[in-house]
Amino acid sequence: MSVFLVLLTVMTVAVVSGSCPAVDPTQSRSIVFKDIHDGDYKLGSIAPSGVLTIKPYNNTESWTITAGPLDDSCAAIIDFNVPGKPNPPPVKLLLTMANVDYLAGSPKMSPAVVFTDPSGTLGAPTVPLNIWYGLRHGVA
Repeated sequence: MSVFLVLLTVMTVAVVSGSCPAVDPTQSRSIVFKDIHDGDYKLGSIAPSGVLTIKPYNNTESWTITAGPLDDSCAAIIDFNVPGKPNPPPVKLLLTMANVDYLAGSPKMSPAVVFTDPSGTLGAPTVPLNIWYGLRHGVA
């Protein structure tokens, strides 16, 4: 829980001109994320339309989640209950993208994803259930 609180205290969601800055209307973007809860890695891609694609990264799992598009606050509902995904949460989760400075002295902010449960089934809707932090950009 303390990791969540530390990360949340330094998060900055940047909304510019009513659109999510994570979306580049000219090209797709891909980022490898470290999943704190599962202890593995995910490959997240954002299409120019803001549609998200999430896949496992650097393991033997084979599944794909497509969701979105991201709204103006860089959020989208994610359904992890897809074929091949082990142990999905029993409810859809709210993904919110932000930038976080978790490396002291780092010249750039890194992307982070916070998951909450808007239904309140797994926890209070405002309490993070999981955080993914970005490690590498531009991965195919």
